[in-house]
Amino acid sequence: MSFLNLIVDAKTKTKLYYFKEIAMKLIENTVQVFEKLQQMLCLGNLTKHKKYQTLALEVVKGQIQIQ
Repeated sequence: MSFLNLIVDAKTKTKLYYFKEIAMKLIENTVQVFEKLQQMLCLGNLTKHKKYQTLALEVVKGQIQIQ
């Protein structure tokens, strides 16, 4: 059976449809994973930023106290 005959075949159309559905689901899941990773990275950066901000404030307070 040639490739074209397979595509025209009704069963194959159904199979291709399911493959398409599976592919779409995989893409959706991948996008969700990347979005979650991006959120985690943003939170990590904010936490780091907050930590550095707190350290900076402590240093400034320390310098003010020393003076």
